[in-house]
Amino acid sequence: MSAKRNLGDELVEALDQVRDLEHRKGHGAARVRLVPRTARESDVPPAPPYSHRRVSKLRARLALSQPIFAAALNVSPETVRAWEQGKRHPDGAALRLLQLTEQRPALLLSLVSEKIRAPYTARVLNRLQRRAPERLKESAAAALRAERGGRYSSS
Repeated sequence: MSAKRNLGDELVEALDQVRDLEHRKGHGAARVRLVPRTARESDVPPAPPYSHRRVSKLRARLALSQPIFAAALNVSPETVRAWEQGKRHPDGAALRLLQLTEQRPALLLSLVSEKIRAPYTARVLNRLQRRAPERLKESAAAALRAERGGRYSSS
């Protein structure tokens, strides 16, 4: 059987810890006890509804295409298209994701990264060099290297 909690002693101990920390007597951080939030003490409002116009404006504000917006939200591009055309309305977890994206767009945008593409593949470079006269081979290769900025190799 567990011992009864003495809230008064716990409160005095916590105040002593705070006083010690303020006077730099404590070594390390104070002991923190996390208390789980329950439905009795907490309230989570429902996510707001999203019309087709609101979804379109949000996507436009983020400057994302429908497929990229869909991938970031983990839904199909057809779903985003249906939302924006008013054929379907976001529901469930999608509503909360849209709400969080509207409030903190950097969260969603942090998932999107640009693909780095070589302007020309090695195969195209080789084809250009074979077709070009001898004196143009070097200038074509130099131009491609300069355009690539040294980030890509031709092999």
